[in-house]
Amino acid sequence: MDESELMSLIAKGEHEGLDFKRELHLETNLHRGEFVKDVIAIANSAPSNKGYLLFGVADDGSIVGIDGLSKQQIQDITHAYIHPALTLI
Repeated sequence: MDESELMSLIAKGEHEGLDFKRELHLETNLHRGEFVKDVIAIANSAPSNKGYLLFGVADDGSIVGIDGLSKQQIQDITHAYIHPALTLI
């Protein structure tokens, strides 16, 4: 997904297949459990099996950013807890 596609997605606002998350905490099992719950919820409710969780985006759609998050870290957590594995972009 390029920047223009991302901005277009944000402009549509939150809906059944899109959820904004201002922050992401993965330090504890409780935090990771909340994250996995959010991933499963969006995967199960998204139209056409294509949903998005956008981290570093406030509820009003403003981009606030997020530090210290790697795609590998997200994949490791989702693959450890969600079976069958989801495709992450």
